[in-house]
Amino acid sequence: MSLDWSDPALVIGLLLLAGHMLADFAFQTRNMVQEKPTSPRALALHALEVALVQAACVLWFSCSVTGALLLVAVALSHLLIDRAKALLEARWPMRALLWFAADQLGHLAVLWLAWRSWPVSVLLDVDPGTVGRVALCVSVYAFNLNGGSGVVTALLRGMRPERADPSTPTGPGRLIGILERLLITTLVWRDQWSAVGLVLTAKSVARYKRLEEQEFAEAYLIGTMSSVAVAMASGLVLSALL
Repeated sequence: MSLDWSDPALVIGLLLLAGHMLADFAFQTRNMVQEKPTSPRALALHALEVALVQAACVLWFSCSVTGALLLVAVALSHLLIDRAKALLEARWPMRALLWFAADQLGHLAVLWLAWRSWPVSVLLDVDPGTVGRVALCVSVYAFNLNGGSGVVTALLRGMRPERADPSTPTGPGRLIGILERLLITTLVWRDQWSAVGLVLTAKSVARYKRLEEQEFAEAYLIGTMSSVAVAMASGLVLSALL
């Protein structure tokens, strides 16, 4: 797939996407994620974080009063969508993965509207192709930090909503999952498929003893396969677009 990397409008869209991925999956703390469903303060702080991160990502490249107002609208809509997601998850916890996907689609739809309304103007004499490619890489890798963990957690929560699942990514397990996705994304992007098996083997060896427990093994396999699927899809996106 070929993109017109010389188009400033495309770059603005990718910068908006990078700002969203960084705000939601890189800079948002775990405590904030846990407190948002019940704390208006945490929800407001996250909306402020979204506005600041988006501003840092986009306004240096294309700045206008209209653009700044659009970012305020993006942040406010982010607050409302996150609140709706929290209410839906509390009502129907078995569908956690559905609400995660709907939440992200809602945010992306708002970003698309902001992008289509953005007045295209470039502040600095920079190569838009370089900026756009960096923004795309930042978006993909930022999602694989905690977005992939969000997919796995939502999937496992949907399987066992009545209690915390022992395989839900926390602590070292969550860090292992992040490193796994970053490595696999890079390997797939660089067409090094054979090395993906080494990553999965190393992870399985570390959990070998616990794989004898059927309940853990089932959840572990589901979590690993979903995490790897996210990473592989990410690598294929980079391979197709860059």
